[in-house]
Amino acid sequence: MSKKEQVQKCFEMIGTFCTKHNYNEDIKKLLDKFLGNYLQNRRTPTKLEMELKLQRLEELSGNNPETVKVIVVKTIESGWATFYPVNNSTQRSIDNIPKKPDDENKPKRIVLTDETF
Repeated sequence: MSKKEQVQKCFEMIGTFCTKHNYNEDIKKLLDKFLGNYLQNRRTPTKLEMELKLQRLEELSGNNPETVKVIVVKTIESGWATFYPVNNSTQRSIDNIPKKPDDENKPKRIVLTDETF
């Protein structure tokens, strides 16, 4: 199968996916943009890769059209090669280091033989 045929097959798979789930034209266009972006930045996906990407999107979204939109938009924005769960939280943690209770933050004394530091 030539690259052109492979690309056409991927776009057809998107159309079939949208029809199967009764997604509107907006979602189809977003998925087409995702594939176009993927093709520009990477290589032509195989049929199996595309099937798995769409399957993953289906699992992550729970077939909710709004969730599909959010996931696809975030994927395009971030330049991701596949779909990942999107955190719906608007509050972002500045510091990912877990906070320790106060007593754990105190310096520990080190005892070496007869000396204390």
